[in-house]
Amino acid sequence: RQSYHLSGCCSGNMSELYQKQIAVIGGLLNQSDVNAKRVLSGYNPTVKYEANKASLKKCNAAQLEACATFLGFTVRNDANEKLYRNQDILADRLILKIESLFETQCSECSQPYQNKLDDTPLLTCTLCMQGSHDCNQIRTKMEAMGEIKPAGTSWLCFGCLDKNNLALNPPPKQQRRTRTYSAVSEAASDALQPIPEDREEDEE
Repeated sequence: RQSYHLSGCCSGNMSELYQKQIAVIGGLLNQSDVNAKRVLSGYNPTVKYEANKASLKKCNAAQLEACATFLGFTVRNDANEKLYRNQDILADRLILKIESLFETQCSECSQPYQNKLDDTPLLTCTLCMQGSHDCNQIRTKMEAMGEIKPAGTSWLCFGCLDKNNLALNPPPKQQRRTRTYSAVSEAASDALQPIPEDREEDEE
C-alpha cells in the first residue's frame, strides 16, 4: 500500500491544523484511483505553492486528468477535446481544489468550517475556488442576490479578503507569491498551449 510521507516533518510535533490537512489528503487517497493517487501523493501542505506545482507537473497528462476528474473538474468537451491544454493551469487548479477542502474561516459568520469533496457550496471564491460555508449569513446573501446573480457579482473567501485588504494587511517590501495570486495570474496570463505528446506518455 502506498504511504504518504512528508520529508522534514516530525509526527510528534504536528500541529492540529497540519493533522487535519493530512487527514484530508489521506481521505482523498483512499477514494481515488491509481492515476489520481500519483498526483495527490505529490501534494505537500507544508511546502510553498511553487514546490507543489513543480511536484504535480512531474505527473503525466493521463494522471493529471484522472485527478482533475476525481476532484470534480470537466477536462474534456463533448468532442473529447482537452479543456486544459496548459499543464501549469491544470496543476494550479488541482492545488486550489485540494486546498479548498482544508478547514478555513467563514468570511460572513467568522466560524471555522470545512467543505467535503461531494459538497456543492452556494458560493465559490472568485480568486481561489474556496467554497462558502453553509451558514445563515451565506444563505441570506444568496437570497438577496436572487436565483440569477447580477452580472459582475463575485464573492471572496476569508483568506482572499485578508490577503487583499491592504489597509489592514500591508504587503512586505518583497511580497511572496501567494495562493490567491497564483489563481489570478495563471488564469489571466498563461496561453493555452498543448501539452507536448512526450509529456503524456506514462512514466516508468
